Order: sequence, then structure tokens, then C-alpha cells
Amino acid sequence: AAAMALSAAYPGALDYAALRAAAARRLAQYGASPELDEAALRDALLQLVLLHGVMPTIAAGSFSVEPGAVEPGERPCANALARQQANTPGWVVSGARHVAMDLDAPGRMLLGRLDGSRTVDELAAQMQAMLAQSGRDLPLERLRELTWQQMWLFARHGLLV
Repeated sequence: AAAMALSAAYPGALDYAALRAAAARRLAQYGASPELDEAALRDALLQLVLLHGVMPTIAAGSFSVEPGAVEPGERPCANALARQQANTPGWVVSGARHVAMDLDAPGRMLLGRLDGSRTVDELAAQMQAMLAQSGRDLPLERLRELTWQQMWLFARHGLLV
């Protein structure tokens, strides 16, 4: 019932008291007793947070961040779904964090080319050529910096593998 209440409130949020009240209403709506087991509710909420907020970002058996989990590397590679979404006009890109990214044309082009076969310098040169075609002339060194910034943005959104 609490999960249904949270889902119904999304993208808004409920504080704990509002969640308890909404869960009780949901239980009553379906003919169940609106009495809540506080300990069970708190345990279920903790498990929900652990499942969706912590577990994907820690190494199995420890609480250390997985090595290389978000490092772009010299030849960055995005997951196949992200590349496909970037190469499909009108689609937003969704990452491991379940946050939609609405990228501009250069960002789409860059993400679509992250197959691990190009260095960041090669990607920056390709970005420079694409931007020059649209009348924007930026120095290669500046584009290299911007490309690295995009790599880290993609990494934070869980798009890189």
C-alpha cells in the first residue's frame, strides 16, 4: 500500500506521516484493515531505499565504491541502449539513475559515438568538425575540456560502461 501511495504521488514526495495516512487509505480502499504495522513499514521502506539507492553503487560484500564504475577512461564507451537512444531523433536518453537526459545535437552525436573505439582527443576533433559545419569555431583545446566535462556528466548518469 505504501509503494502504491508513493507511486501515485510521484514525481512529488510524501513525508512519513503523509505516507502512513495514504497507505492506510489505500488499504481501506481495497478492503484491508487500515491498521499499519509501524515496524514492518519502516523495515520495508529501509529495504526500498537500500535496493534503489545504495546497492547498485557498492561492491558486493563491502561498502566501497566499485573501482572504475564511473571513470570515463581514455576510450570512453557508453552502454548500447544509451548510444541507440542518442542516435534516435526525439528520444531522451535514460541512464542507470533513471533520470532522462534531453541532450542537444552535439551531446547526442558525442554519446552516440562512445563505442570505445575513439580516444577523447579524437572525439574532441570530431566535435570541432561538426561544430564548424554549423558555424561555431572553437579551439580544439577548449573542445577537449568540454568533451571531458560531457564524459563526466555521462559517467554520473550511469551511461558509461
